[in-house]
Amino acid sequence: MDWEYALFASIILGALTWCYFKGKKPNPPSLPTEEPTETLGRLHIYVGSQTGHSQKLAEILAQEATKYNFSPHIIGLDLFQILDFKKNDFCVIFCSTQCDGNPPPNAAKFLKWVTKVAKASHDDLSRLSYCVFGLRKSSHSEIANVTAKTINDSLAKLGANQIIRLGDSVEDDVEEFNKWKNELWKVLPSIVKASRRSQIPSSEFLEVAHNVVLTPPNSKIVYEDSSQTMISSLEFPVLKIKELKRDPKNSALHVEMETSVPYETACNFGIFPENDEELVRELAALQDYDLELTFQFLPIQGKKHPFPTPLTVGEALIKYCDITSLVRKKTLKNLASFATNPDEKQELEFLASLKGKDEYRRVIEEPMLTIVELFKRFSSLKIPIGALVQVLDRIQPRMYTIASSSKLHPKSIQIAVEVLRQRTCEGKIRTGLCSGYFEKMHVTGLYKPIRGFFKSSAFIFPPQPVPIVMICNGCGVAPFRAFLQELKYLATQGEFYPESIMYFGCKNKAGQFVYKRDLEAFIIPSEHSPGEFEHRPEAWGEGPHVLKSLYVASSRDQAHKIYVQDLISSHHDSIWDLISNKGCYIYVCGSSRMGKAVGDLIKNIATEHLGEDSTEFFKKLCSEGRYAIELWG
Repeated sequence: MDWEYALFASIILGALTWCYFKGKKPNPPSLPTEEPTETLGRLHIYVGSQTGHSQKLAEILAQEATKYNFSPHIIGLDLFQILDFKKNDFCVIFCSTQCDGNPPPNAAKFLKWVTKVAKASHDDLSRLSYCVFGLRKSSHSEIANVTAKTINDSLAKLGANQIIRLGDSVEDDVEEFNKWKNELWKVLPSIVKASRRSQIPSSEFLEVAHNVVLTPPNSKIVYEDSSQTMISSLEFPVLKIKELKRDPKNSALHVEMETSVPYETACNFGIFPENDEELVRELAALQDYDLELTFQFLPIQGKKHPFPTPLTVGEALIKYCDITSLVRKKTLKNLASFATNPDEKQELEFLASLKGKDEYRRVIEEPMLTIVELFKRFSSLKIPIGALVQVLDRIQPRMYTIASSSKLHPKSIQIAVEVLRQRTCEGKIRTGLCSGYFEKMHVTGLYKPIRGFFKSSAFIFPPQPVPIVMICNGCGVAPFRAFLQELKYLATQGEFYPESIMYFGCKNKAGQFVYKRDLEAFIIPSEHSPGEFEHRPEAWGEGPHVLKSLYVASSRDQAHKIYVQDLISSHHDSIWDLISNKGCYIYVCGSSRMGKAVGDLIKNIATEHLGEDSTEFFKKLCSEGRYAIELWG
């Protein structure tokens, strides 16, 4: 009977097993799942535009942004909100410039904030990464892209991080916009992805090899923009330096250099100054650097190098690293991790933070603290040379408008250099890097070749004989000295321009009358009594004479201050006659305050005669190159 029970049990167990598997549905085969696309969030695109060209480019960029998984949001700069802007991690800014050098009306509010308000309140934009694209009317005007450049530079000064180079094109140059746009899409998505996934430490640098053989740099390496310009610049031997102004508080130098390269009269000349060797030795002593040590950056694919290597530590600090400017918050933030003293590290981090803006102003900004003085104050701050040269900013070129005619002086270029001096809250005097560079050559008599490059300026000499009106103050007279030399040369060739007039402003004639003797030699002799503020030499120079009248406004030579714009105002009718009936060219060079006052005055004169049509008339003057300005400060 046992076998019957066993058989019965087997039947029951088999039945139960069959029922179990019949009721259980098998799982479907697993299909490969597609990795979800990473959303990169909202990309704010700000637009400053008057004619709509910048708006069109912004719309093209926004359309492409969706392909890269961004959610684009276009905002007119007139709708700009400070708090919203400061929350951005990434943004793109398109902004055009009017032909008179002013921003479009809808960008005025933003420009005021980024250049003045944010600076005054010490806003910290170190979390923001940005890029700027500027549109200009004409390729002939250097000032035409001034709004975009001002925005770009001002954001950098506030600690923001520039993603790619400043874009710059004329309104109809789609090719340049496409190049810039493609550069942006190559880097922006990866930057945003990296920032979304993890914090990139600020101490992430290129690796450095020491004690390397000094060989030519790798030709395939890509460098930062300023270094690339430096590499492609040429060497110009200095021939002569002489004093132009004898005021120790506000001196100026005339510098003459040899050139084998042709240049345009009154074009711009960019100069790469060098740091003072004594200052470099002081920095090296504080950090225990060997200035003769050679080093080389090890390449990382897709990462730009600060400058060409291999080279010595001394050469890197002298030629490439800015050690004389105010230490920026971004630099402090990068340096903090190298402080071995916990208290000093904490203080550096606080100075670099938004909360520490008042302390930053007191400790860094007001005394104009440089990197050398920072090392003295924070003695535990020890940073490897390979990291320091990457933390420091690059030396930027200083631009000067050439003061000589290429026709009269084809083998030399001449510039006027204002020696910049600032007094700190502690009473120390800070001298500008480039002007101090030339001043030391002048004092020691030890001239060394400088590295420089030519660049077109806003001042294009009139293509046909027409009246020329030159308005300037201080060293702004430089390009007009070049123009007068050009007129003199043309006169010797039998080509005469009908009329040239200069309005020059300075503090006092005794010490601030730049190129006084040179200008006097150009004045056309006259037996008539000079008009009010018209300058005449004690003796007439040798011809040919090409300057009909020279009017000088000296603000400190009398109780009532008189400026260049006052002279223009007093010659209201004759100026308008030159503009409207004689097709004159007007050039303005000097301080931005003077330039703005003169520009407003010319516009007012046009308005009095043309009414509402004056706006279009003035735009036409600018577009034709008949009203050109180069200003600074």
